[in-house]
Amino acid sequence: MSMFSSLLLQLLLPAAVVVGTPLPDGLFCDEGTGRTLPSVLLAGFMKSGTSTLARALTRDPRIALGRRKENRLFGRRWFKEKMIPWTRPDDAQDYFRVELPRKRLLQAFPPCATDGPRILDGSPLTAVIEGGTIAEIKAFYTKEQLAHLAFIFVLRDPVTRFQSQFNFMAEKWHAHQGGIDAYIERLLASDDKADERALLLNRGDYARVLTAFRDAFPQNRIILLEADHFWLHQKQVIEAVGKALFGEVIELQRERTTHANKSPRDEQMSWRSEVMLHRHYAPGIAALRQLLASDDSFTLVPEGLLAVLSSFASQAIPVKQSPAYLAPQPPLQIDTVDAKDLSSSAFHHRFYRKGRPVLVKNATAHLFANHANFTSSHLQGLADFDTAEAGVITTYGRIVGVEQMMTLANCLEPSTKRCVYFSWAPFEGRDLDDSWKAESKAHPATMEMLKGIREQEETFLWRGTKQGETPKGTFNLMVSNRGGALPHSHRAAVNLLFQGRKRWVLVAPEAYQSFSEQSRMEMHEECPLAYESGSECSEVSQDWFEREVYDVNLRSSLKALPHYDVIQEEGDLLFVPAYYTHATVDLARPTIGVVMMSEVARAMGAADPYVAVLARARERHEAAMQEAAAPTPSWGDSPNSDRRDPQRQLLQQPKQQRQQQHQQQ
Repeated sequence: MSMFSSLLLQLLLPAAVVVGTPLPDGLFCDEGTGRTLPSVLLAGFMKSGTSTLARALTRDPRIALGRRKENRLFGRRWFKEKMIPWTRPDDAQDYFRVELPRKRLLQAFPPCATDGPRILDGSPLTAVIEGGTIAEIKAFYTKEQLAHLAFIFVLRDPVTRFQSQFNFMAEKWHAHQGGIDAYIERLLASDDKADERALLLNRGDYARVLTAFRDAFPQNRIILLEADHFWLHQKQVIEAVGKALFGEVIELQRERTTHANKSPRDEQMSWRSEVMLHRHYAPGIAALRQLLASDDSFTLVPEGLLAVLSSFASQAIPVKQSPAYLAPQPPLQIDTVDAKDLSSSAFHHRFYRKGRPVLVKNATAHLFANHANFTSSHLQGLADFDTAEAGVITTYGRIVGVEQMMTLANCLEPSTKRCVYFSWAPFEGRDLDDSWKAESKAHPATMEMLKGIREQEETFLWRGTKQGETPKGTFNLMVSNRGGALPHSHRAAVNLLFQGRKRWVLVAPEAYQSFSEQSRMEMHEECPLAYESGSECSEVSQDWFEREVYDVNLRSSLKALPHYDVIQEEGDLLFVPAYYTHATVDLARPTIGVVMMSEVARAMGAADPYVAVLARARERHEAAMQEAAAPTPSWGDSPNSDRRDPQRQLLQQPKQQRQQQHQQQ
């Protein structure tokens, strides 16, 4: 915008209204009808949780709705032409009148009153700028009213939003489309279907809509939320919106508002369709992030909304799940720190030595210079990407319900229903172990990742070659599509997530009264380990999470134990201490991560608190095996082969005895 244009706008438009400024008395009272006009427009976007947000906001007495949440003040002609033909029988389409007298239209709102509440209208049709809604808004209000008008937009992952609106459409419309996958393929095949694109596809073009509202109302408050963040943090979000509207916190009468799902169908699109839609929306998401990063005229809730929206740009597609999947309510709060604020000594003494889990934010960039390369598209472009095959250690790692041998290309194929690709290799710095290098066992993606490891620099996991310490350990590339792991435990490990989103449940070994209790939690009887007889298991991690975590009506064994319940985002590292029971489930697909076992932490030079215990336990174990004339099991054949690790025997001792031994160490 030129300097002349900016000056002209300042002369023509009323002065900007400071966020939180009280409304002048009677400003939104319509003189002709004696009705209170809405001063807050919850303008969009369709199927993004606007109904839930409206109910949450109106729990405060200073905000009220009209006769209904959606009074369709704007975009009525578009609704008549585009929506009514698919939502009503042919002989009933004339019931909806586009042109209504202003008096009739405003009967939906309460009479004017001194010190009355601010009226909110929650019609997401307001965001349909193709229907001329911006011009209609300017004609509906006076210039003084426009200056105090506030807009709220809820942003939702556009692929998920598209599917939700597809399922919301009426049966007549669905019968015409022939299924969601056929509809998407037809919709994206040509740009000529402007009407069809306007119906569903364009509703996820957030940057275009927000830019239009910003340009039309440059002095107004435009508040932006993200749907999943609102669901997870309702109290904080509503408080922030209250500050923007009133200059003070909205006092909630209840802690949470129940999510409103009004879609009559639950048709799921294929992953191929999800990928197609994701690629379609990618340029728009990039434009949205650029818009919000360069323009401070929007009110972002939270202020770090840009970081929240990073999931929109991810190449991982959200797994379609109930809102409970995104609402952990753990009895124990995990420590969360930023990688730049965590030194190697602090990590070792505060967390590793004490066996305390921690979630480290922005860790992938801290540890890997090439962290941005670890995406589906980059891995698919590597040489030999589709030839190297790897086996999944399905029972040691409690990963079941997947094929045990496949290529990474197979795992990333949209038609694959469920997979976990697990390829590990011992490394020292950027180099693989000599035997692995000679036999070319490592996948090209593993080699690519190791090129970027910051081996010279000091990080919270290693001191770096400049300080005489080279990071070393077992490097496990894990790619997962609708995967996860049943409850299990092993040596200490750090888990980095480069792409996607995961949910974790962790239980400390000290939380159990006995080893048998831990065995029950880890389902040793239902899903025996690999070296035990009958090691087949039909349950997958999604089933376990449904039963033990999400179903609030059941008294699960997990809920009786103190435990951590954590969502891991892209860029996060989760440290899982030794022999903590942990289970995972994918919240997006595919996920790309790296698991490094405890040798990485030991590389810092300090003594491992478990080494002495392991040595004594191993001596006792080997002696017992010799007495029984049984073969001694091999050690360290696999990073997860420690199910026979003698440290496990310690967990069979009474809890008090285990605690005493730990204190002695």
